[in-house]
Formats: sequence, structure tokens, C-alpha cells
Amino acid sequence: MNISITFDLEVDCPPFNDSTRGITEGLPKILAMLDKYDIRATFFVVGNIAEKYPEIIKDLSQKHEVGSHGYHHESFNEMDKTKMGALNKSKKLLEKITETEVLGFRAPYLRVCNELYTVLDDLGFEYDASMASFMKSHRELNSHKLQKFKLGIPNVILRFPAGMKKFKNYCTSDPFPILFFHTWEILPMREILPKSMKGYYFRPDNWYNTGDEFQRRFGVLLEFLHAGKFKFVMLRDML
Repeated sequence: MNISITFDLEVDCPPFNDSTRGITEGLPKILAMLDKYDIRATFFVVGNIAEKYPEIIKDLSQKHEVGSHGYHHESFNEMDKTKMGALNKSKKLLEKITETEVLGFRAPYLRVCNELYTVLDDLGFEYDASMASFMKSHRELNSHKLQKFKLGIPNVILRFPAGMKKFKNYCTSDPFPILFFHTWEILPMREILPKSMKGYYFRPDNWYNTGDEFQRRFGVLLEFLHAGKFKFVMLRDML
């Protein structure tokens, strides 16, 4: 049974924070855990992060797939010329750094619109991984040739810290489970997030069970999937 593990590479917990410890500290921890089972994953990278850490992204692309997460971490629930230019810039930048064609896109906040898919088609993207499995697809969003991969359990309430059982049930019941995480989740976000910001108090999903607890649970999940004979694939392998 095929399964894909995906991560977003962005600033730590946008929009509440602008540190990048998830890239410099979180990513190496994630990669070490994936290497234990020789797992190849898909990483959706924000363009300005790639611009800041080109060597990290270059090294990442040697084993894993790199997709676009936009140039800035901004919503795509509507389009304009500025956002179109940013999408094009992010794709070209990532392709220059990785020396590999970028085929996939994931919208920040998982917010998409029909015009976005038209632009992705025009820019040469081949798939989108922005829609949650529980979201109802509008007819027009399915009218493009772009392949669409639906994510499992990406909601902020149901994210990984909410429970191991839910993840295991999803992985064993979905025809092609796609898991969705952030590299900053493996860091102690309760210590990193500015406590003066509203997001700290009203969005506990951004820090609850992050750090060591996330690392422990993620390790348990990987062991479960490995023992279950799942085949780990990158999203581009499924086109």
C-alpha cells in the first residue's frame, strides 16, 4: 500500500512567528527519522526560505522531492498579478537551486481558488496537494488537467498531536494516505512562540504536544507504518 509523507518548510508557525528554527534545527531531526527507514518524502518549500537557505534545500533535494509552497507564505483563495508573479518566481528559484523540475504545489493555509489552478497549469505545475480529504471540491476546481492529491487530517484541530489512533485508522483505510506535517512541529513551540501574541493563547494546536512529544509520536507512527509494509512514495511518483 502506497503512502506519502509530506512537510511544509516555512517560518515557525506563521503568522504568529518569523523565526526559522524549523529549518535549521527541526529539519535535520526529521530527516534523521526518515533516514532510519529509508523514507523519501515530499517537502513544500516557501520561496523566501529557499532563498535564505539554498544549500539546505539543495541537499534536501538529493533524496527527497521539493515542491513549491509559494514565494511568500500567503493565501491563494484569490489571485492577482502579484501572486501570479510570486508563484512563477518560487518555481524558477526552486528549480535553479535543486536543478530539478518542480512539479508540485501546496497552498499556504490550504486556501485555493479556480484561478490558482489555471495559473498552476500555465506555469507547468503537474499536481496540487492543497485540498483536505474532508473538504468538498467545487466542480470548477476539478475542471483542470492538474492532478490533485487530497490530504488526510490536515485540520488544525485534528493535526498529529490530537491522537495516534486517528492517524493509524486513516492510514489503513484510505486508498492513498497522504500525511501532512511541518518541520517546526518537532521543536518545543511553547518556548519559541512569543507569549505576547494572541495566537499563543487562542491556538494551542500550534504548540500543544510539539517538541519531544511530537518526535516520540512521529517515531511510533513511522514504526507502525514500516511494520505494516507500507511503501513510502513521493507525490511525484504517483503522477
